[in-house]
Amino acid sequence: MYPGKQSQKTGRFFFALVFGALLFLPCSSSTASENGPLSTSDIASSPKVINIVLSEWSVVPDRTSIQAGQISFSVRNKGPVDRHEFVVFKTDLAPDALPSDSEGVDERGIGLTLIGEIEGISVGAAPQTVSFELTPGNYVLLCNIWDANEKESHYHEGMRVQFTVTQSGAGIS
Repeated sequence: MYPGKQSQKTGRFFFALVFGALLFLPCSSSTASENGPLSTSDIASSPKVINIVLSEWSVVPDRTSIQAGQISFSVRNKGPVDRHEFVVFKTDLAPDALPSDSEGVDERGIGLTLIGEIEGISVGAAPQTVSFELTPGNYVLLCNIWDANEKESHYHEGMRVQFTVTQSGAGIS
């Protein structure tokens, strides 16, 4: 093999590798500014969405922490039977230790700050979205429906999960 042949092959391989990698990079974004690509401040201020699936008997977010800011929750009810609601509390209490009685969580209970909710989410309905400005801290996401006919509290059946909001610049999972 001639000395120049190996470097030509290596150069072509490197070019093909770089070109191939570029094919997998995202194209322009509708959130990019007209003056060029997204800056760090654009990314920090873009909306953050958490997808939530409600079902008997769970609340499942697609991640359990996010950086502080405007957070949107896209919530759908996978069923199979019951209507659910989605409630966000800021609290340092464990998800299973919220002030409650047999019918569910006392939404005005000590140690809870009610952030907001979506009520009456039907099985199979299109996802409903709600947004809140969340500050760093611990949160609990839950369903607080009491079914008088079946004498069941969705919260007590296990429909609750811990959620953490971190400082801007901290990691997310």
